[in-house]
Amino acid sequence: LYSDEKVNWERLRVGGHSQGATHALYLGKYFGAARVCVLAGGYDVPDIVPAFPPERVADWLLDTSVTLAIEKVRALTSVDDRSYAAFVRAYGVLGLEKGNHWQEFGGAPYMDTGGNVVSGHAAAVKDPRFGDLRAQACWQ
Repeated sequence: LYSDEKVNWERLRVGGHSQGATHALYLGKYFGAARVCVLAGGYDVPDIVPAFPPERVADWLLDTSVTLAIEKVRALTSVDDRSYAAFVRAYGVLGLEKGNHWQEFGGAPYMDTGGNVVSGHAAAVKDPRFGDLRAQACWQ
C-alpha cells in the first residue's frame, strides 16, 4: 500500500462507523480508495456559508469539482437508527442506490455478542446477526 513513503489510495480500503464512516467517505471522495465502507454513517451537517443548502448536507458532499467513485462505496444502516433519514438523504445526494450501494436492516431489539441491548446505531457494528452484511459492505 505504500510506495516512496506515500499511500497508494487506489489499493486502500477505508471504512468506519458513525462519524468515522463519514470520514471514510471524505477520504474516498478526495483521495480515492479501493473500497469505502460506511457503517451507520455518511451524513455531515451543513453550514450556512454561503447559504444553507436545500439538500441539508455539508458543502463537501455537494462539491462537484471532485467525483466520488460510487461503485466503490458500500453502506449499511439500521432502519432503527435515529439518524437513518439523514444517512439516506446523504446517500441520495451522492447518487448511491439502495440495494446496490447501500443496504438497510431491521430487527430490534439489537444485541451485542455479550447479549447486551444496543441501539440501532450501534447494531451496524455490534449485532452479530448482521456480520454478513458488514462483510459485504466492507470486503466484497
